[in-house]
Amino acid sequence: HFPAQSGSSRVLARMARRYSRAEYLRIIADFRRAIPDLPFSSDFIVGFPGESEHDFDLTLSLLEKVRFTSIFSFVYSPRPRTKAFPLPDAVPLARKKERLKRLQDLQESIQLADNRRLIGTVLPVLVTGPSPKVPAERIGRTESYRVVHFPSDAAAGSFVPVRITQAGPHSLRGVPA
Repeated sequence: HFPAQSGSSRVLARMARRYSRAEYLRIIADFRRAIPDLPFSSDFIVGFPGESEHDFDLTLSLLEKVRFTSIFSFVYSPRPRTKAFPLPDAVPLARKKERLKRLQDLQESIQLADNRRLIGTVLPVLVTGPSPKVPAERIGRTESYRVVHFPSDAAAGSFVPVRITQAGPHSLRGVPA
């Protein structure tokens, strides 16, 4: 998990982050040179004071470039005792919500495409417990924290090799391999 917060160096500076977009991307590239296909998750705040449409477009382009496995995303809201609190919150709430939806829709399409590439592969899955909806199934997580549903009676805490048979944007489905 490597929080970006924004894809715009200008917004990152306003957030008092100690990195730019270029530095963030360089770190990602360095890690991926050492470990190809290394998955990343991240955090994003949309509608930070002063965020322009161009700044937001840079955030969308960061998602496309990095292809995060998952993200946590939020609309900006003023918080007392933060450096941002005195900044004028000029981005209207409706615009913030619209940007959040666009960000989440893009991420969902990235996750779906990347998850579909896993169909046919066998992944080690850590069983986290029984499915609350289907008693004969288990739910687990891959090394990259993707959720996997599969038929099994394996105990929580055990690893099961699972062949991925279906993919959605938020989870995978498979069978024990």
